Amino acid sequence: MSKEAKSLRWLANMFPLTNVPLDETDKISNAIHIYCTAGAEKIDQLQKENEILLEYLKNKGVDLNDRKI
Repeated sequence: MSKEAKSLRWLANMFPLTNVPLDETDKISNAIHIYCTAGAEKIDQLQKENEILLEYLKNKGVDLNDRKI
C-alpha cells in the first residue's frame, strides 16, 4: 500500500460513516469517508496494474531506464 492510499484510508477513518445522516455535517462526513475510501482503492488498483505492466515490459526486454518522458 502506498503512502497516499494509506493517508486516504486514515482520513476516511477520521470521518465515520453514518447510516442515517441527521444533518449537513453527517452528510459531509459521509462524503469524505466514501470518496477517501474510493480514492485509496483506486490508487491500490492502479499501482497493481502498473506493476503488472512493468513486469510485462521487463519480460519483453524493454529497457525501462531508457524512457523519454
